[in-house]
Amino acid sequence: MFDSTPLSPLHRRFPLRLLTGGAGSAKMTKFLLATVATLALGTAVSGYQSPAKADVVFITAVGTVTGTDTGGDFGAAGTNLTGAAFIVRFKFDTNLGTTSSSSSLNSAFGGTEYGNASPSLGASLAINGQTFSVAGTSFGEILGENTNSLTESLAYAVDSSASLYVQILGFPGNSPASITTAFSIDTTTDQSNSGMFDDANSGTSLSLYATSYSESLSAPTAAPEPASMTLLGVAMAGLGVIRRKRA
Repeated sequence: MFDSTPLSPLHRRFPLRLLTGGAGSAKMTKFLLATVATLALGTAVSGYQSPAKADVVFITAVGTVTGTDTGGDFGAAGTNLTGAAFIVRFKFDTNLGTTSSSSSLNSAFGGTEYGNASPSLGASLAINGQTFSVAGTSFGEILGENTNSLTESLAYAVDSSASLYVQILGFPGNSPASITTAFSIDTTTDQSNSGMFDDANSGTSLSLYATSYSESLSAPTAAPEPASMTLLGVAMAGLGVIRRKRA
C-alpha cells in the first residue's frame, strides 16, 4: 500500500519497478550501491581530519647535583648527593597561560598564582633511581630567547611546596628563540648554567648543573571521529557487495 506522498526526484527519474524489482533491477542495485559507497567514502575521507592539537613540548636536562638530600626525597635522609647524576623532564603546553611571541623571545607562563592555567603539564627530577614529581599547577614557565648578545632557555615548574627549574644562558645561536622548535645543546660551554630543586616539606634543596639540555616535540596522532569511521565502514561494505556481485 502506497501513500500519497509526492515522488522523490529519485523515484521520478527511475521507475519504481527498477528500484524494487523487475527488468534492470540488478543493474540499478549495483548503481545505487556504487553511488552510496562513493558518497559515504567521500564524506568519510573529508571528515577524517586530525583534531586541533596544542603545541606540547618536552624539555630534558641531564647533569650533576650539588647538595644534601636533607629530607630523604631521593634515598636516605641526610645523604650527600654532590656529584650524583640527575635527569630532569618537563612537559609544557605552550598555548596555556600568558603567552608572548616575537622574533627574539617567546614564552608561556601562568598558574594559580596568576589566576590562569599553567603551561606546565608536569615535571620530574630523578636521582639514584628515585623520582620526585612537580605538577607545576601553581606556576609554570617555558621561555626561549635569542638575541645578538645571548641565548636563554628556561623551564620552570612550581607547586605549593616544591619547585624545579633549569635555566641555560648561552652564546648567540646556541638555542632558538622559539619554544616549539626541537633542539639540543651541550651546556658545558655556555656562559651560565643553573638549576634548582626545592622541597619545602622535607627541607631538601639541591643545585642542578646541566651538561645537556634539549627540547623535543610531541607527535600527535590523528584520531578519526566515530561518525567518520561509520561512514567509512558503510563505504567499504558497499564496495565489497559490488565486488561480490561482479564476481
